Amino acid sequence: MTFTLLAHHQSDTAVAMDHRGGQVMTLADLLVDVGTVAATLPEPDAAHPDSHVALVIDSDRYQFAVALLASWMRGHAVALPPNMRRDTVKSIVVRDDVVAVLHDTGAGIGQRMPDLLAPDAPRTAPVAGWARPEREHAATLFTSGSTGTMQAWGKTFDQLLGETAVLAEHFGVQGATTVATVPPAHLYGLLFSVLLPLASGGAFVRGMPFAPAAIAAAVREVAAGALVSVPAHLRACTSLDPGELGGLTRIFTSTAPMPNATALALIDAHRVPVLEVFGSTETGGIATRVQSEATAWGPMPGIQVSVDPETSRLLVDSPFLHPSVERPYVSGDTAQMTEDGRGFVHRGRADDVVKVGGRRVSLLAMARTVTDMPTVDDAATTAVPDPTGRGQKILLAVAGSDDLSVEAIREALLAKFDASSLPRSIRIVPRLPREANGKLVRSEMLRLFRLAPTGEALVESLSWSAPESVSNDDGRQRRRFCSQLPEHYVMFQGHFPGYPVLAGAVQLNELVLPCLELVRPDLGMLCELKGLKFTKRLAPGDAFEVMLSWTPEVQDRVDFEIRRGATICSAGKMRFQTASQA
Repeated sequence: MTFTLLAHHQSDTAVAMDHRGGQVMTLADLLVDVGTVAATLPEPDAAHPDSHVALVIDSDRYQFAVALLASWMRGHAVALPPNMRRDTVKSIVVRDDVVAVLHDTGAGIGQRMPDLLAPDAPRTAPVAGWARPEREHAATLFTSGSTGTMQAWGKTFDQLLGETAVLAEHFGVQGATTVATVPPAHLYGLLFSVLLPLASGGAFVRGMPFAPAAIAAAVREVAAGALVSVPAHLRACTSLDPGELGGLTRIFTSTAPMPNATALALIDAHRVPVLEVFGSTETGGIATRVQSEATAWGPMPGIQVSVDPETSRLLVDSPFLHPSVERPYVSGDTAQMTEDGRGFVHRGRADDVVKVGGRRVSLLAMARTVTDMPTVDDAATTAVPDPTGRGQKILLAVAGSDDLSVEAIREALLAKFDASSLPRSIRIVPRLPREANGKLVRSEMLRLFRLAPTGEALVESLSWSAPESVSNDDGRQRRRFCSQLPEHYVMFQGHFPGYPVLAGAVQLNELVLPCLELVRPDLGMLCELKGLKFTKRLAPGDAFEVMLSWTPEVQDRVDFEIRRGATICSAGKMRFQTASQA
């Protein structure tokens, strides 16, 4: 079967461009680069029948497209991390089915795309033609893990190319240049910012502009016809002057609910329709809507939807579901069919409604109420078990203008929610920790409230034994302190998700120096560190001891060791300013 993605491009047709006045890449360039990268990949063999190439490419959409097509041409599927976090990438590249890694990072793994495609790098002959690989499996994508552990979902060529063909026909974007603010490894970004332009004779901007001014500049510089974005980015674009996005024929948005006020503001200012796409990694695209025309969602061509009468779960039957999935697919969303049965109204996630003091509260509705405030840029809610037994307690994080206050937020919520249902904790932050695809990971949200991923409170301080003198014949003074690292010790946060490590600076500041202050209050400022060694990991739950030693004749120098049983995990020598030196 002929590979149809590039059927509408001529040899000199642009496929990618740099919106900052850089080089335009044509189909001819793409075919040379794909052949060059494909030649560096291992051939499929019987030992790896389900071989994958991991694509860890974040900043250059053209390099991503080259790596994607090269992997397919060589006969491999691709594994696409949902984000660029270290733990996420590591969990994917170590999979048994990953036989190669193509990336644009500084990590010493696999092959760097910038090196393979450097101007002075050797090139192979251009690819003469395309044929879809015989294999059925095309890609493994992963859910974002926004509400828990990320899950792997396989995609066949029929799924990806079939959905791309439907999108090209349904949206009529033939020949358009696309600007995207979302990464290409997420299914939405893959389909709308890479495969759709390649299938419809269009091109895409290589980079990922984020700030409103940068987005407007990119649209203007390349005469873009389509903008692929997410609600958080589009809300920021409402600050642009009218007409700055006027060259667009449509704006696509997905991955999160689009505030009605944002959609109407963009339509009014730039006279361009804002088209929402509803879908998931598991199902692909399900439905679309334009908020100025309808509040209900209309299924995309070939998609059939219904609602389970008992659970209100949205049921999806789609040609873009994996062949192994039971149909209809039971989604994680709740919905209500319209009276004519042609569409549905989305009622939120099945886990969106929580009980607070016996009342049912929609987390999504609460976040939307706050987001509608004129001084709010972004808002999100989550819930954790209430230790008092009142069901759940709601946590609300808000980003907005400098004059935004907790009192104003509570007042806005009281207009729609009972006082007993209001969030137990509200945090006003500079920005919410969203992923590049606009999604908010629950564990990152909980960190704003000093909570562990399990919802339990983070432990702020350690419990220590009384200092113990340790005798030795060498004449040195020794003091030993014993403690244990709690499972949810606050100092593990951010170092690193999935592989907690107590950083060296934390060991010095939180373990060594507090102990030293108890037994040597005469010491002044720390002046010098020598012979530092951090040789073994200190992990949650580890019992450990801090040993301090010094020679009475040399009062300004102290050695330390941190031991886990008989194992020395850290050690070093410290020199301090003494009272006589002050």
